[in-house]
Amino acid sequence: MSNYSKNLSRIIDFSDEILGEASITRHPQKLYDPINYMFTYRGKQIRSVFSLLSHDMFGGNIHDFKEFILSIESLHTFTLMHDDVMDNANIRRGVQSVNKKWSNNQSILSGDALLVKSYEYLCLWKLTNKLILQSFTDTAIKVCEGQQLDLDFSDQEEISLDEYFGMIELKTSALIQLALVVPTLLNSNLKNKNVDLMSRIGLLLGRLFQIQDDYLDLYGHELDFGKSIGRDVYEKKKTALYVRALVCANEQDRKRLKAIYNSNDPHKLEVINQIYAQFQVKEYTEDLIRALYQDILSLISQIGVPEKNKSTFLEFLDIILNRNS
Repeated sequence: MSNYSKNLSRIIDFSDEILGEASITRHPQKLYDPINYMFTYRGKQIRSVFSLLSHDMFGGNIHDFKEFILSIESLHTFTLMHDDVMDNANIRRGVQSVNKKWSNNQSILSGDALLVKSYEYLCLWKLTNKLILQSFTDTAIKVCEGQQLDLDFSDQEEISLDEYFGMIELKTSALIQLALVVPTLLNSNLKNKNVDLMSRIGLLLGRLFQIQDDYLDLYGHELDFGKSIGRDVYEKKKTALYVRALVCANEQDRKRLKAIYNSNDPHKLEVINQIYAQFQVKEYTEDLIRALYQDILSLISQIGVPEKNKSTFLEFLDIILNRNS
């Protein structure tokens, strides 16, 4: 925390404090134990921190946002619990996934309870209005639609970059957009261009974050990343790296890539790494991440607040750009 500015430390600490108090003590205990486990081993809190940073940037009091933070983090955590069941994942955030530690059935049921809790927190929030409730519901539906596309793509040998981005916009960007736009709605006139700018920033942040995840899945380190390296390859996930390799390959290489990537060969990761190296997929992905970062900076420069108000937001954005997990 010593490497962060005082204001960013304050906001991260507040987010951590909120989620540290998210433990549920209701009965039956077995329903809530997996939820409490997920909040004990909570992740980077990117959505909640960006939401608080957005509210702070527009001059709001972050202490007004406790229930909203609980709401979006509960919604996000619900999706992770169900994702791990669908992906048959054993590791989440460096520890056993809920489905591995308990069971698939328990993960599904506890995840369902957490989705309902996300709405309970939203109903308890004093700033909730019809527009926010509708935006939250639209986002929850979009995330499920994105997950369906992700599942569908696993059964397809090939997808386009546009299809990939469309999936990301639903599965990843939608919740980040909500986190950024709700504070803007509360602090700006609805016609204010800031609302549109924050929505576009959220869209690009979702792209950047997902492409980073794709990259780290192959080029990260398991201890840092908190997940098994190469999991996307073994699950036949259609990532930015895979799409890029298909674009670069000739017909013969495309057939080889599609055949090995969509196979159940337990040793295919080494071959995929070789193919990606052949087409400089790693370097391309790094360039794409940097380009998205520059596009986000351009949008931030247009936000109608004093430059000093943006400094903490920009600081956290830089941390996200350089993350290794």
